[in-house]
Amino acid sequence: METFLQQAKASSRILASLDGKTKNQLLMEMADALEANSSRIEEKNKIDMQEGEKNQLSSALMDRLFLDTKRISAMATAIREIAAMKDPIGRVLDGWITED
Repeated sequence: METFLQQAKASSRILASLDGKTKNQLLMEMADALEANSSRIEEKNKIDMQEGEKNQLSSALMDRLFLDTKRISAMATAIREIAAMKDPIGRVLDGWITED
């Protein structure tokens, strides 16, 4: 897990340096990959659900863990919506000045 977290941190630095067009292309590819691999994701999720039951996870956690075609499709849609947004990197979105 430690290695995974270190790789994620290193990747975040690389992603932050990419231009908006490249980031959006990657997001669209992620969305497409989710849908293309939906069956495999659902298969692996069944194993996760069995482990969750075995470990007596709460019904709320089990619901969050559960993936089906509809939820995977919704995830892909959300990623596409993010790709359609303006890139906030390098822009001031909001601000205020406080008195000293």
